[in-house]
Amino acid sequence: MPLVPHAFDANRHRNGCNRCCSWFFFVQYFGLVKKGYYNPIQEEDAFALPSYEASKSATARFQTARDQLNSTKDRLKWTPLWYLFRSLWTAFGSEWLWCIVWIFGYCFTYTLQPLLIRAILRYLENGFVDGLFTGCPPWSLPVLLSLDTMLMSLTMQHGWAAEICAAMALRVALMDTILKKSMKLSTSSRSSTTAGQLITILSVDIDRIFNMVLFLQWGLLAPTLIIIVCSLIVREIGWLPALISFIILFLLAVLQGRMAIYLRKVRAEMTKYTDRRIGLINEVLHGIRVIKAYAWEPAAAKSVQTAREKELKQLTWLLIFIAVNYCVMFFTPVVVGLVAFVLYAYYGNVLTVSVVFTTFATINLLRLPIKIVPMMAMRAVDAVVAMKRLARILDLDERPARVLYDEKDDTLGSICLKNASFSWSGTTSDLKHISLDVEPGKLVCIVGRVAAGKTSLISALLGEIEQTEGTKNVKSNAQKLAQKACSERNCNKHL
Repeated sequence: MPLVPHAFDANRHRNGCNRCCSWFFFVQYFGLVKKGYYNPIQEEDAFALPSYEASKSATARFQTARDQLNSTKDRLKWTPLWYLFRSLWTAFGSEWLWCIVWIFGYCFTYTLQPLLIRAILRYLENGFVDGLFTGCPPWSLPVLLSLDTMLMSLTMQHGWAAEICAAMALRVALMDTILKKSMKLSTSSRSSTTAGQLITILSVDIDRIFNMVLFLQWGLLAPTLIIIVCSLIVREIGWLPALISFIILFLLAVLQGRMAIYLRKVRAEMTKYTDRRIGLINEVLHGIRVIKAYAWEPAAAKSVQTAREKELKQLTWLLIFIAVNYCVMFFTPVVVGLVAFVLYAYYGNVLTVSVVFTTFATINLLRLPIKIVPMMAMRAVDAVVAMKRLARILDLDERPARVLYDEKDDTLGSICLKNASFSWSGTTSDLKHISLDVEPGKLVCIVGRVAAGKTSLISALLGEIEQTEGTKNVKSNAQKLAQKACSERNCNKHL
């Protein structure tokens, strides 16, 4: 059953005003929410993605960006990490920049909220409206406050929606690129990486980059909100109490920065142990028959458990640092407010209702950016470590692309090797001085003892092993299918 057309496509027949209102207030999702309230949502109930948000489009944009920047990378000698970052920015940066529009709207409504609260409290104290809203009727203040709160929520949600779309496109493009890269690695590249590292990158590292992109807008939004809140506090209680409060805020921010540095080191160490544990588990699963035959289960379990204990030790330190960061996050607004009121009263000022509630409301607005900053720092640390690992994989050498020959070619199937040598590692030759001449359609059997190099020879003919000496001329479109993989999946009946 085809998916429901997305609102971007389904509402083209409606006038512009209705489409804008439906989009701005998320009206297109009301029917889906109502249906999900009564019955579980099925795949056919979901919206079809617009073409520009499809995974094929995201992967194509990322690959195009890499191709365009490849010559610049070689000329300027970029590091793999910087090349990856520039490629991601070129492919998905415009989608992220769209979030800035919503950031400006959110900052504007964010600033108005404490000002409206102050105007309402001043009206209750003095009986007239003063300040920024002088001349406005009293009843308009709570109406404006309600509208401001609604617009603040809507602009925030639209910003999150745009951020999630960009993050999802980036995540899909990275996963697709890594999967394709793993299929093209040269023999020397395969020897420098493991299946455990590739699994960790696909299942863990890309998710860390995804989580960082979700918080990327706060790199601009959090400092802006902190500056706005600080200026409002200075306006309300004066510069000296506010200055002391800002110094305390700065010291706590430095503490969080130091914690982020330690988090990065601990995260990097823990990732190494995670790779080691996953690699051991894969080795145990692949060799489970031998392990069972020789009763090596205790030794195998002990090696996996040892790797897990080292990983858990690093995880314990990581959770301790995260807990300290959260503690700093929660008590920062309370400490800043307490110090501000003590100093305000110490210099002979009167703590009126409007001053106390307005300042507390303003400081309470500080809680969100203060909460986001350590979370963003932790995700940034994780993302940098993950991007370094991912950039290393993408920078590995690939084997040459195979040439596909015409099936009607009379010479198709011919093999000619003259004094050829091949190497798995790219340095020491594993197959030396091989000469072989096979005519098309001729039946040839390769016989030898275990580990004599039968499979290596087939891999060499298919171009999966690096050639170090001699000449090779193989005209074939054949592929290799491992016997074990075929028997495990019972696919030999289809051959």
